[in-house]
Amino acid sequence: MVEQDGKLAGMLEPPDMVKNINGNRKVREIMRPGFVTAYPGDNMDDVAQQMVIFNAENIIVVDGVDSRKPIGTLWLWKAPTR
Repeated sequence: MVEQDGKLAGMLEPPDMVKNINGNRKVREIMRPGFVTAYPGDNMDDVAQQMVIFNAENIIVVDGVDSRKPIGTLWLWKAPTR
């Protein structure tokens, strides 16, 4: 979620939405205010390590100049098991 000024305010993931699907709640009420960020020039090994440390399924990529401006998302993809 971003504020009106384009600054990152929080994260809303599918499990959050599923848990609140029948409620009449606003995004701000169910979003996660804590999130892990990365910069475009970060090393992918370092980013993967941060995902493990913080148990993050995704990381928001932020602008190198303005660390609160989102420019992309990295998602953890889990291969299906047989």
